[in-house]
Amino acid sequence: TSNSTSNSTSNSTSNSTSNEGRVIWCGSGTEADNLAIDLALSIYHIRNPSSTAVPNIVTSAVEHPAVMLYLKKLSSSGKIILHIVSPCPKTGTLSPPTFASHVTKNTAMVTVINAQNETGEIIKIDEISRLCRERNGNVIVHSDAAQGVGKHPNLTFPLSPTTPCYWDSVDMATVVGHKIGAPKGVAALAVNGLRLGGDVWDGV
Repeated sequence: TSNSTSNSTSNSTSNSTSNEGRVIWCGSGTEADNLAIDLALSIYHIRNPSSTAVPNIVTSAVEHPAVMLYLKKLSSSGKIILHIVSPCPKTGTLSPPTFASHVTKNTAMVTVINAQNETGEIIKIDEISRLCRERNGNVIVHSDAAQGVGKHPNLTFPLSPTTPCYWDSVDMATVVGHKIGAPKGVAALAVNGLRLGGDVWDGV
């Protein structure tokens, strides 16, 4: 177990840290997902100190319960306005333009799973992110990457400013250890410092 943890930590660190990125270690994917949401809301309030608008969050109807249950709890308590976007009923795919159409100036974050854990669909995170940022340049993009990282060639985190990759599309991503060879109880929230800068640490 110690070797497994050490190897996975080493691999995750080499893939997910540099001057542009940071890793916040967590005890589970659920903790990392919830932390991403809390950080996004904190950053929104830091960036909009005089705003009285309730921040909204856009997500998909195919999210893992680790994301969905917490968002619904925040929505029911009045802390956020939640927009849940359903995939096409015929194809089961999530339309990036339809998803992005829900983003407004008061959208604190969008959170989308990168590989759906039941259907296996690879969500078009890059297109969703691009369209959402066109509507709101400050929107924070989070992805629950537990199912895809380490299994799909396009879902990697080299964090090189000269290498276009999945990381360019997201500000925060959840990675879960037992999905990539580590024991349970090891997870991380990868944070893209290129876009968030010091705001993310102010929000911790």
